[in-house]
Amino acid sequence: MSTNNLSFQPLVPRFVKKADAIRIIGSRKIVERMLYASYPGKPNPWLRVVPPRPGASRRHSLIDLPSVHEAADRLLAGETPELFPSEIKARVSQKKK
Repeated sequence: MSTNNLSFQPLVPRFVKKADAIRIIGSRKIVERMLYASYPGKPNPWLRVVPPRPGASRRHSLIDLPSVHEAADRLLAGETPELFPSEIKARVSQKKK
């Protein structure tokens, strides 16, 4: 058997953890905003999140890797995920001053 014709394809995971998404996107704050914008019931979700097991914390959920790449493309196109309510409140109070 000759090894000349063998080729190896790298294994690419289908799902990643939040920390992996942060490494891909490059900003913890942006990924957290993306996750907030992806909660059930929110329009225009940024990421597809695997629902946690019953009784498990959402913080240990997995994120669909292709959706992370799609979110990066949206960022490059100039879109930004919605702000947290606390950030909106802070901006409104700054404008009043």
